[in-house]
Formats: sequence, structure tokens, C-alpha cells
Amino acid sequence: MQKVSRSIFTGLLVIAGLTACGDKVTVAPGGSSSAAAPAVHSVTVTPPSASVSVGQSVQLVASVNADATLARTVTWASTAASIATVSASGLVTAVGPGTVAITAASTADPTVVGAATIIVAPIQLATISIASIDQNGTPAPLTNPGVKGQLDVTLNVDQGTQTVTALNLIVHNNTTNTDTTVATYSFTSPQKVPAAGANASSAPITMSFNTAAFNATTGAVAFVNGSYGIRAQAVVAGTSQTPVTSTIAYAVANVDFLALTAKGDTTGNDINGLQWVAGHMNIGVIPVLYSGVALTSVTVSPPAPVIALPITLTTLPGTAAFAVGKDTITRNPYTATVTGVYANGQPFNGGVAVSAPTLRDDNQAPLAPTINQVKGGTSRWLPASYAFGAKASDYTAGADLGSPQSPGVGLGAPQFWVWPSGSFTALGGTKSGANCKTTGGQMVTSASALLQSLPADSTTYNMRALQFDKLGNVVCSDLTAAGNGTGAALTFGVDNTLPVNVKYSSAKAGTDTGSVNFMLLGTNKSYVSTAFQHFIPNGTDSISGFDATTSVIQTITVNDVTAPATTCAVGVSPSCTLASGINVAFPATGALADLGYYTVNSAVADRAGNSVALPTTILAVDNVPPAPSGGVAIPAALVGGTPVSFSGGLSDNMTLMTGGGSVTYGAPANITLNYDANATIAAAGTFGTLNKSATVTMNVPWLISDLQTDTVTANAGAVPGSFNIRGVDEVGLSGVSSVVPGPGIITTGPGTGGGTNGQWTQVNLTTFKDTATATTVNLSGTPTSTTLTATVTLPASVGLPFTQVCFFYQDQGAATTAPAPTFVTEYKLIGCVSTAATSDNTNWVYSFGAWTPPTAIAKYAAPILNTTNVVAIGYGANGHAFLTAPSATITVNP
Repeated sequence: MQKVSRSIFTGLLVIAGLTACGDKVTVAPGGSSSAAAPAVHSVTVTPPSASVSVGQSVQLVASVNADATLARTVTWASTAASIATVSASGLVTAVGPGTVAITAASTADPTVVGAATIIVAPIQLATISIASIDQNGTPAPLTNPGVKGQLDVTLNVDQGTQTVTALNLIVHNNTTNTDTTVATYSFTSPQKVPAAGANASSAPITMSFNTAAFNATTGAVAFVNGSYGIRAQAVVAGTSQTPVTSTIAYAVANVDFLALTAKGDTTGNDINGLQWVAGHMNIGVIPVLYSGVALTSVTVSPPAPVIALPITLTTLPGTAAFAVGKDTITRNPYTATVTGVYANGQPFNGGVAVSAPTLRDDNQAPLAPTINQVKGGTSRWLPASYAFGAKASDYTAGADLGSPQSPGVGLGAPQFWVWPSGSFTALGGTKSGANCKTTGGQMVTSASALLQSLPADSTTYNMRALQFDKLGNVVCSDLTAAGNGTGAALTFGVDNTLPVNVKYSSAKAGTDTGSVNFMLLGTNKSYVSTAFQHFIPNGTDSISGFDATTSVIQTITVNDVTAPATTCAVGVSPSCTLASGINVAFPATGALADLGYYTVNSAVADRAGNSVALPTTILAVDNVPPAPSGGVAIPAALVGGTPVSFSGGLSDNMTLMTGGGSVTYGAPANITLNYDANATIAAAGTFGTLNKSATVTMNVPWLISDLQTDTVTANAGAVPGSFNIRGVDEVGLSGVSSVVPGPGIITTGPGTGGGTNGQWTQVNLTTFKDTATATTVNLSGTPTSTTLTATVTLPASVGLPFTQVCFFYQDQGAATTAPAPTFVTEYKLIGCVSTAATSDNTNWVYSFGAWTPPTAIAKYAAPILNTTNVVAIGYGANGHAFLTAPSATITVNP
């Protein structure tokens, strides 16, 4: 802590003077000292002294040495606020020159004070002066003959105790009495600014500007020749003071000239990186007039080797365009001669010639392209997705040969233009330049763009291709029969419509090859007993139509799922793909010889290539019927009139799909009753799963112990001749496992007819017949329904003989042999009637009501019978039954 002299604080210290180092002076009451009371020992101020300039600040810090119970805060004060002020936190700010004490008194004991001495230096103003004005390193001729071009002005800058932030170089126009700031220098680097308060020496700074500056586009000059003055100005921080230099007079004497440019209409580089131009050699003229006198005209003579008349420009700036000719090659600088006339009639002598950049001219069109749009055959139908020029086979670009001395700049993008055929005018050969007319046409990149703006589908078009090089030179040719614009113009159409009604044709009957059978497994299961040639897609197309040779693409791919590496059904392995026209049959020699599963894919396309794919279909090929496996298991005793179940095993080379069964009755009935509806198969396969074994269970709801007919005498009923279990594979082939019951296995009780085993006699059962109406089934229309009835006539003393009457229709079973399949006649249940509709105790009428015969009577789409019959069976007690002769005939009208 510095000691504060009493001379500075005279009148401030009343009790006692401050001692050195801030020693505490304690005065007790009554003049006696007391050492026991808490005390403040000293206050120290850091730094003890400082020198600052006006406007600057310095931070002081007070440290209080006091007993633990006392506060260590201070109160700051200045002995001369006109010299420096101090804040409550000890921040001192210089106000004016002089010396001042800043004190810090303890708040616990204000008699204990510390202090610091602050010396505020007087302000030294910044100064600036022009040291020199040079041009190219030597003093500029300011007044005689006057300056031209750039001036370099060197300034001496002394900041004094101030801070200079920027310098401005100002030009005064004596003619217009206006000032223009031509350059500004900002002090952004601390090294360029002398430290505050330092005894700063002069700091030379050079600022430059161009007296010949002009606008490159308009030619307007920044300074017209004449008398000017120049001065510099300093910007001082924290004040409005702007010290300036004295003004130095000078004269501007720049020479008028013409700014010239040379370029072509287009520019491009060849493969060697050399620059080429095409079109015209354009000489741009921009007058730059420091004299202030305008030019009325400028005449430009053509640059060599261009042979052309001079061009006079009266509107300036302007451009003189000279045609350089076709494929002109020049590698030397062009020199254009320019003369002019001032508005005062004096000739312009500001410049005679100017050299242009090194340029090369190429006005030669490339070789013609070849248009070869052949998609869709000679009819030239295109789909909307077709992109013009996208395929090398459809479009061959021309070539850009350039000149004998150099290659051309290369090809640019081609353009394709189309016209409706009625508004097209053919070129009549290959053309170039302005002859490549596109008036009335439309530039397109794809057929879809064509459809969006011109009438679709029914309109035919003509096309022209324009091939540009990178300089814009163009050659063109039309789509013609011979290509390269040779021959008559060729039209094309646009078809974006898919074919409709695309499907597989119906399976056709034919001669069985005796080798294999086919089952097409789709929505409609078509059994094909002939060769693969009947499996044909077809359809219709409303726009471009179909082509029987090249433009219609039908692809059928047949892959053997079971053994992919073996033979193909059609085509060549391994893809097994065959293409043909629409509605064309596959050769009969393409029949499938490899048993197994196949996937079939097909697509039909019109001339424009619009393709419709049919869903993938599975084809099963098989000529091996299922075979018995383990026989048929039947109960040890069969009781007539009761339900009974039979089970039998079957196996197949591919997949067993469904199961069924029947009971055959021998003479005199000679009838087989079908029970497929009451049969189950475990496990049933699905198409293509190769499930080769299964067990079929057949449930007979009412076992007939003996079946008598109305054509024989009593006691001659037929007993079950065999119980049959059947499995069916994918192609409809059926394998049957049968068992014949032994003698005495069927047990019957007393009957109601009085004969042996309870059978009826013709005496007691006078008649039993069905009386269904004969019906015609029209397969192409709605089948006719019929009412089925059966009548029983017998003496009144006998009473009702039957518990129910059931009606059956004649069906065909599945093929049982191969390779020449035959079909077994069976009777399938229609329905039963338990109560007679009318009765007079002698005649009982059983009426089934309306029955509609099925349109596909044959099973698995086997050949349909032309006729089928309906019979009725009456059921009595203990399994006795009576069969009518067929009397209702169903005629099939295919």
C-alpha cells in the first residue's frame, strides 16, 4: 500500500493523519487504549498507482485486513472527480488531465483508509498527412502533362493518444465541385495501430485508385479528363473528430480508346481441349471516352482471314457480326481495324487495332443420323413407354468430323420432332442448317409425351431427327423406309391400349396320343386327353392389333417342377421357352413325356409391344392311376338297414387329391351306387405336394342287404357284390381297391313281403316305378328342372312297404385304366323322401319336387354322356330294397 501524503488530504483527515502502509490508528474513549476490542488493521489498494489517458479506465482492488467478526468491504471515493471518477466496484474512469487520489475506506471502521494515485495524461490528437503521390514507383506528373491510370497515395498517420479506425481517400472534382471517396483503409490488424498512450511515430500507409476506371458493359468512365484535388481523412474512435490532410491538386489526362471483344455465336471444346466457335465472328465495340466527347459512329473492318465489307455502327456500344464461312479454320489471333468520328467532327484516333483471343471456326454440320424405328414390325406401332433414340437399334447418331486439321467438337443431344401425317412435309433427303425446319411439329422424347398433346391411337405420325454438334451446327433427316432420309417418308402409330380378353382357349377334343393325360389346374379345371397343342392363349386388340410373325410375342415357359433337369415340354432346355404368334397351336410332337408338375407362364403382346401376362398356372402330367395298398377293411358282420364304414389304402406316383367309394350289386340289379359324398381321405394332398399315400374311408348311411328289381320274380334279390374304395389324383385318374364279402356275412331279419329272407313277391307288390318327366339339359343355357315321383301299387291289405324312397341319377366314374381310359357307370344320390305325398292305402306317391340336372354330369370334365337315367329305390326294414327300372331319361344337348 502506498502512503497518502497529508498535503493531498488536508481537511479530509480530522482525527489523525494516515500513517504509512495503511497502519490502523485506534483512539479509545477518555484517551486510553483498549486492545481487546475487534479491530480493522489495514486497507491495501492494488495497483497503488496508474497512468491513463482521458476516456480510459482502470480497475482497482481493495484488500481489508480485519478481525474475523468484522466486515471486509470498503467505500470508494475520488479526491477530484474532474480528473477521475470511481464506481462502487473500484472502476476508475479518466475525465481530465491531472493527478488524483482514489481512496478505499473500511465500512467497519471508516478511519482505516487505503489509497492509489491516478495520473491522467493530456490528449494528443491524431494527425494525418500525404507523404507522396506516385505512379509506377515514381512521382506522378500531377499537373503537367497530367496523370493517367493508377495513382498510389502514401499517407503518414500518427494516432497520438487517440484510436484511428479508418482512412478515406477523397477526390474532389473541381469542375462539378463534388467529392468522391475512391478508397478506404480499415485498421483491422492490431499491429497497424500504435498502443494507446505510446509515443506513436508516423505510420506510412499507401492507398491506390485508378483514374482510368470505366464500366466494362457501358464504357462509362469514372473520371472525365480535367482538374481534380485529392485529400485524406482519418476516422477517430469515440469522437466526431476527422482530421484531414491538405488538398493536393492534379489533372487527369487519360486517352480515349475502344474496348473490343471477339467471340462466336456458340463456343465449345474439342476432345483436345481446344476452343471452337460457330456462326459469326462477333466484334463487340465499347467506347471508353475520357475526353467527354461522344462518338457518332464507329467502322469495323473484318478480321483476317474473313472476307467481308466493313460494318459501321451508329449505336454504341454495339457489335459487328461477320460470317466466317463454312468450316473456316484459323489458329492465329484475329486483328480487327476500327475507326471512328467524334460528335465535334474530329476523327477518332484513340486506337487503330485490337487482337482477339485465339479462336477456331467450325460451321460444318455433322453427318446425318440414321432413324430406324422398327419396333412393332413394318407397321411401326409404338407403345407410350417408347423413348425416341434410347436404343442403338432404333437410332444411330451422326458423326462430327470437323476439319482436316482438327477433329470436330463432338455431338450434342439429338432432337426428335413429330407431325400428324396429314400436316407433314417431307425433306426429300438429308438437310442441314436452316433447312431443318420444325414449324408445326412437336419435339418429343417419348411416345407418352406425344399422346399427351396430340390425338392418341388413331392418328399416325411422321418423324424427323435433328442432330446437333456442340456448336449448334445441325443436320436432319426424316424417318424413311431406306433410312438416312432416303425413300418415301414412313408413318408410325402410337398404341397405349392393352389387349383385352386375353385368356387360354378352351381345351379341345382330339385323338388321344395314348401316352399321357393332362390336367390344367386353374380356375376352370380343363381335362385335356390330347397333346399340349390345345393349350393356347388368345385375345383381341382394338388399336394396333396382332402380327402373326414378329410383332406379337407369346411366350410360354414350361418348367418341370418334379425333375427340372429333364426334358422340356416345348422349346429348348433349360429355359423351355417357345415364342409364336397368337392362336397358333404348339406342335403335337411337343407332348409332355416327363410325368410331374409344371409351371406355365404366358404373355400376349400387340404390335406396339403392349403385353398382358396371364396368371401362372400349374400343369400336372400323369398317366399312372392310383393303386390299392393294403386292401379294404370291412366289419366281421354286416347288418342290413344300418350304417357301416369301409376303409382302404391307396398309393400314387404323384399326389392323391380326393377319395370316394361305391357298392356294386350283382344280377339281377347290376347297379353301382356311388357314395363319394360320404367319403373322406387322410391325408388329402394339394396340387404339387407329392402326397403319394392315403387312406380312404367310405360311410354307407343305410346298408342294402338285398336289392330286388320290378322285373324279376320274388326271392331273386341282388346282394352286395363288392365294396369299392377309390382315390383320385390331380389329372382325374382313379385307382380302385375292392373287396367281395363272403357268404353269410350280411345278416337280415324278417321282411315285410313274406318271401324268403323277407323279400317281397310280385303278388304282394304289384308295381313300383318312377315317373319322372324326361328332360333336356342345354349346356349352353339354363338347365330345365323336373319333378321326380315314384308310385307304389299293392293290395290294401299289405300296407305301406317302404320307410323311404330315394332317387339316383346315372353318372360316369373316373377312368380306371390307362393308357386308354374307360369310364364306369355309377348312380349318384339325388335325395330321399320319407313320407308319401298321396295315399289311398293302395297307391302311394313319393314326390321329390323340382330337381335341376347338373350341367357337367361327367366327373373331372370327362366326355359327357349324351343321355343319363333316373331310378328310384324303396327302402324297407332290415336293409331290404326295391329298384325301379330307368324310366326318366335326361338328354344332354352339348
